[in-house]
Amino acid sequence: MKVKIVLLGPMSVGKTALCNRFKYDKFEQNYQVTIGAGIIDYQTKVNGKSVDVQIWDTAGMERHRSLSPLYYRDADAGIFVYDISEKGSINQLERFYDEFMAQNDRGFHGIVVANKSDLNKNEAALEEGNKWATMHGCEFTTASAKIGEGVAEAFNKAIMGAVLRSTNTATKSIILKNADDDEKKGCC
Repeated sequence: MKVKIVLLGPMSVGKTALCNRFKYDKFEQNYQVTIGAGIIDYQTKVNGKSVDVQIWDTAGMERHRSLSPLYYRDADAGIFVYDISEKGSINQLERFYDEFMAQNDRGFHGIVVANKSDLNKNEAALEEGNKWATMHGCEFTTASAKIGEGVAEAFNKAIMGAVLRSTNTATKSIILKNADDDEKKGCC
């Protein structure tokens, strides 16, 4: 089984740092701006079955986002990242969510990650993120790419949600196909 997970959010919220912490268990203080998208391949097992995961780290800077909708297509999960220490960071997620929704008419599993939790336990920013996640039908979690806290949990939630969504979609397709076959078996 293959699943595609896309990280979205404004620039400098730590999307690349989260990816690197998850895949390589490392953190670098300084990162280059992501241009277009970076792709990380990851293999895991879910319920004893092998799952190939593609993690797409998309650009957050406005001038590099023109191709972003192409990267969002056919995603099984979206991880919407905001910076808990940056006032107003959560407000920028709406634009990313709308663009992502426009490319995913078959549905997706959403996770909202309040990143940089090591810098600040801003209760108002946490509450705002949780509220935004609930309004958009997403799960909510906190993480710190710097110290590694909550990173694996966020990605594992996304992977599990993507696999479940993918499995449910495949099951519905099979059921619909069988239902169509049954209709054709009628008399005449």
